[in-house]
Amino acid sequence: MITIGRRHRSTGEAPFIDLGNDPEDPGVSHEHALLVQQPDFTWSLIDKGSTNGTAVNGAEDSIAPYMPVPLKDGDHVHVGLWTTITIHRD
Repeated sequence: MITIGRRHRSTGEAPFIDLGNDPEDPGVSHEHALLVQQPDFTWSLIDKGSTNGTAVNGAEDSIAPYMPVPLKDGDHVHVGLWTTITIHRD
């Protein structure tokens, strides 16, 4: 699993993908989302109940919290106010 979020300033805990660095995206929750590798080596995205939601490929609606969404090579994961993460398979 790969965690996406912002470092907790009080505890120092940091996600694997820490979006709390400059320029910090204030719309990203501390525990925003997870990327989970599936047995067939594909990836799924899970929103962890974030405040501002998580969208895939520019969709207007956020994905449902805690429901895995399959991803494919080249998909764009939108978190926070302006952050986009592009999925690439090796």
